[in-house]
Amino acid sequence: MDFAKKFFLAGLGAVGLVREKAEQLVNEMIEKGEIGQGEARELVEELVKKGEKQKVEIQKFINQEVEHLVREIPLVRKKDLEMVTEELEAVKAKLADLEERLAKERE
Repeated sequence: MDFAKKFFLAGLGAVGLVREKAEQLVNEMIEKGEIGQGEARELVEELVKKGEKQKVEIQKFINQEVEHLVREIPLVRKKDLEMVTEELEAVKAKLADLEERLAKERE
């Protein structure tokens, strides 16, 4: 899952660049006289909204893929391992108690 987490964070970083890149693109268009200041703000906001929508879609896709991998790959989840460890410790304690009683009975 470490890879998935890194991939997810890289995706978020890329989406975070959307506003910066959008503003850069729009500034270039203003300099070339292709659009005016008013249009520029609207265009930046439109590009940012599209970027945010894509960010949500990417997050959803990654979450689905990670969940699929977790279900399909024979991995043990930390909470499941902790639960089994606790149960094993309880069994070991009971066994030690029984061994102690048996030793006393033999005396």
